[in-house]
Amino acid sequence: MFTSFIKVLKDQAERYMSASDFKLLFDGCLEDQEIVVRQFVLSLVGEVAKYCPKLVFEHIEHYAQNLMLNMTVLNPDEDPESNCEMACNNATFSVGEFAIAFPNEFSPYVPDFATRICDIMESGYVVKFQTKLSHYNL
Repeated sequence: MFTSFIKVLKDQAERYMSASDFKLLFDGCLEDQEIVVRQFVLSLVGEVAKYCPKLVFEHIEHYAQNLMLNMTVLNPDEDPESNCEMACNNATFSVGEFAIAFPNEFSPYVPDFATRICDIMESGYVVKFQTKLSHYNL
């Protein structure tokens, strides 16, 4: 629902969301133990950065830390439903949206994110994940 709301209203969504406790809701989901709960908010926060940047501007460091925490992949044997990989993918998407929305303010975090992405690509788990996805004929 939030995604549709933000994408349809774009910058107008900002005024409605600023009157809500969306950050409290986001933070609660980002701190949830279940990856599937975090997974959705990890992409949504990128949409907010894109369409409602004023809402997350003051919290760039907070979101950068949360995105980094969720940029991990597990051995597919440990995560048979690939929830961790999907959460990582969503976090990576949001990193890109933050970098575009706040190029100067987000630039101190870019080297750490680039290193993390390289580590993930070198882990070999990404190839296993892609092989697994190929069975779905995407």
